[in-house]
Amino acid sequence: MKRLSLVVFLACTLLVGCAASPGPPPVAEPGEEQKQEAEPKKNTADSIEIGIDPIKNGFNPHLLADDSAFVQSLASLVLPSTFVNGEMDTAVLEKAEEIPSTEPGVAQSIRYVIRKEAQWSDGTPITGADFQYLWRNMVTTPGVVDPAGYESVMQIRSSNSGKTVDVDFRRKVADWKLLFNHLVPSHLFSTGTESFASVLDDVVPASAGRYMVRTVDRNRGVVTLTRNDRYWGKRPAVTEMLVFREIRSQPQGRQMVRSGQVGFLDLTPSEVSIAVYELMPKTQLRTFQRESRLELTFNTVTMHTPELRRGVVQRVDRQAIAEIAAGRRTDISVPEFHASAGGDEVPHRVRIAADAADDAAASAAASIVDMLRGQDVNAEVVLSDFNEITGRLLPEGRVDAVVSWQRTTPSAVTTASRFLCPQTAERAGNLSGVCDQAFDEQLTAALAGQRAVDGAQFYAEQVLGIPLLEDTRVEVLGVGIVGPNAALDQWPTNQPAGALATAATWRRSDE
Repeated sequence: MKRLSLVVFLACTLLVGCAASPGPPPVAEPGEEQKQEAEPKKNTADSIEIGIDPIKNGFNPHLLADDSAFVQSLASLVLPSTFVNGEMDTAVLEKAEEIPSTEPGVAQSIRYVIRKEAQWSDGTPITGADFQYLWRNMVTTPGVVDPAGYESVMQIRSSNSGKTVDVDFRRKVADWKLLFNHLVPSHLFSTGTESFASVLDDVVPASAGRYMVRTVDRNRGVVTLTRNDRYWGKRPAVTEMLVFREIRSQPQGRQMVRSGQVGFLDLTPSEVSIAVYELMPKTQLRTFQRESRLELTFNTVTMHTPELRRGVVQRVDRQAIAEIAAGRRTDISVPEFHASAGGDEVPHRVRIAADAADDAAASAAASIVDMLRGQDVNAEVVLSDFNEITGRLLPEGRVDAVVSWQRTTPSAVTTASRFLCPQTAERAGNLSGVCDQAFDEQLTAALAGQRAVDGAQFYAEQVLGIPLLEDTRVEVLGVGIVGPNAALDQWPTNQPAGALATAATWRRSDE
């Protein structure tokens, strides 16, 4: 009996010992927590739910394949920028200014002084390494947004434990404030195990903005952000949690706004959605054109003369293609375009590529092919990953054109990115691969702020593509959100993101 009691006593002692001295917690890989945590409860007192378009690819704001209103808004909420809307972000930088440089070959030097407190949500400081990482990948990755400014950088030098960053340019860039925005956490990717085209495919693993990504549920179409407790700025996020829900149909959006489950929508309009939302009581609606448009861009490697390219242009009904790509006949904005006059030549074959994950681009490409076939042109559609299209298919001449979204920001950096002679074999911003030395000189002067340049005229004269569809956005403000202004039409649009970029200032109201 005593022996049995001793055994029971020892067993209990061991159990208590295990409970008192647990083993070390499991170590999660970067981004694992964001993917696996349970979704928070709906409609909590300090959360706001927002309806968005279905997410087509990843979350990298620097990739054309990922570029969307939501991805740009998400970047504004979670990633640090040197300048926002032309104003220095004082939560990130203490100073940013042009400095003299005596080094040979340097046309311009900019010094950035990063705040000592500036850090990522995992405690890692923001340093010159983050500048270096973004620069190197913007000049080596195909299919990126506005690379011309980064292509002008010659070197980046860091000092003061990485908090002082000197950027030397081989050619002057007047709009240098457009660079080094939406920095990404380089310390999580610098090992080279992942390409820049895929590092933010699933999640943004660390934040340095007012919010951080908590969960990404692709199946349910839900992205949840929580307030970044490590944010050092004077104005942290007002609301604890933002929940973004994909709206996959107009009836779903109407019901969620009507029930109060969702207080704001930022969507691509459907055939009748604007009419439906305008009828709903206690809602406000605004539409605007995002600085982006769907285009067919010719590959000048294979479609090497304006006559060949004009032969395709003359056989495409842009209005019909725009309606097919958008999936609607209302609220369509087809860009103005008149190709230069001259003869045309019917090409022997036209292979048109599009990102298989982009429904609008894929539909437009397939319909253009059908339209050409109906006019006895040998045409085919090639659906692939956009990185494959820009990295291999275009430069190797395997396709003759690509349908994709292109930025239309009115800046010399955007224009130069589209038309400067390509720096590498892959296609970065210049998807057509056009190279005109005389126009290059004009673009370089425009980058330096020495003259204006008309990219639209060059585009039309060279017949480099076919503009198809402007990116029309509809924003709907329901009840339960107090934003920048009582009137939605007074909210800032924050191109190319939209009003969602201001969500860190919103608060919930149940009145």
